[in-house]
Amino acid sequence: MQKRLRATVYGLLTPIWPATVAGIVLGAIVGTLIALSVSANAATATTQVRIDPPIDPNQIITSSPMPADTLQGYLSGEVAYLSSTGFQDAVADELGTDESPTLTATQQGQASIIAISATEPDAESAQRAVDAALKVYGGHVYDLNKVRVQSALDAVNGAVVRLRQQALTDADRDGVPFDEAVFNDRTRDLDGKRVSLESQIDRAPAIQTIESTVSESSTGSSTQLLGGIGGGLLGGLLALGAALAWRARSGVVSSPAQLQREVDPLPVIAPEVAIGKSRRSLELARALYSQLPQPRTGVILVVGASDGSGSTEVARLLHGAASEHGAAKSVGVAELAGKDSAAVRTALNAAISVEGQGSVIVDGGSLTGSSQVIDVAERADQILVVARIGHDTVPEVALATNLGDAPVAVACTRGGIFG
Repeated sequence: MQKRLRATVYGLLTPIWPATVAGIVLGAIVGTLIALSVSANAATATTQVRIDPPIDPNQIITSSPMPADTLQGYLSGEVAYLSSTGFQDAVADELGTDESPTLTATQQGQASIIAISATEPDAESAQRAVDAALKVYGGHVYDLNKVRVQSALDAVNGAVVRLRQQALTDADRDGVPFDEAVFNDRTRDLDGKRVSLESQIDRAPAIQTIESTVSESSTGSSTQLLGGIGGGLLGGLLALGAALAWRARSGVVSSPAQLQREVDPLPVIAPEVAIGKSRRSLELARALYSQLPQPRTGVILVVGASDGSGSTEVARLLHGAASEHGAAKSVGVAELAGKDSAAVRTALNAAISVEGQGSVIVDGGSLTGSSQVIDVAERADQILVVARIGHDTVPEVALATNLGDAPVAVACTRGGIFG
């Protein structure tokens, strides 16, 4: 059971592509789930407002018209203010929240229209944020205008007071009575400007709502797609690294090429034998038999590096191919159970005598499966070691190749992804 469990783990981790594919799939699932947990729908509320710059107190005092470039300069300044952190913090205070809303302000072309937008998890919150932004902005414009007008009004009132004081001083110096009517005529223009300023001080901000819209968008699908792709890439890389590390650490046979490097100069014959799928493959049997060292007669011991190597299937294939070239007999090591070395040798010699110039294919099972394997190896004319990819380890194969003095070759089997 432990050997089969190890074979399953090796089968999953040793072949690079199954481990990598599994990592990609698992990573994509995890990435999608994470993205799903953090993604959410979003709603954006937008209100377009027409903004007219307030009358400059200097224009009232000097009776001068508004400069042509005043509007664009004013609008640019308002957009900058609406986009500032301070404005967003003020809106958060108005909403009674600690987190500032996501606000944007853009001027619509060269017109005096500014679009104020807020993006929130739901439409109600987004519209509430825009309404709060308009309220804060209206209060800001009102307060700023009131301060500027009050400053100008104070200047006009101060001028009137100074003129009255000067008129009283002049009348006293000349010894004439102060003429209120004459003084009022002299200050009529200033009185008119004062009235104009007083009418402006409590004027509502010139902010007119044109249109309000709310649009909802789902960011979940795109976020999940990106999460799945990112998770798949990361999972594949991690699985690939883990498989490579496992292969290096465990010493398990991962491919015929790797095994050839480990057992060189012994030949590793091809192709691989798929366990359970090659029972009737005569072409495969001929290919394996043709690569055995010369001569291909006498006692040929087929022994697996472990119990699950697949030596029985390889022995059956070799027996079928050998039968095409002369008399061939198949012997299982179980038939030699209980015999000592001399008896094993005698039995094999007898089989050779019966077959003449033919061959005796001995299915030796595994290296540790029977004590008679060593006795067969001493009589064998050649030994074929069977190593299962993703199951057997290089040390096990190396031990089997040193079983006897006869010529040795190695054949590889594969049991699929799950061992």
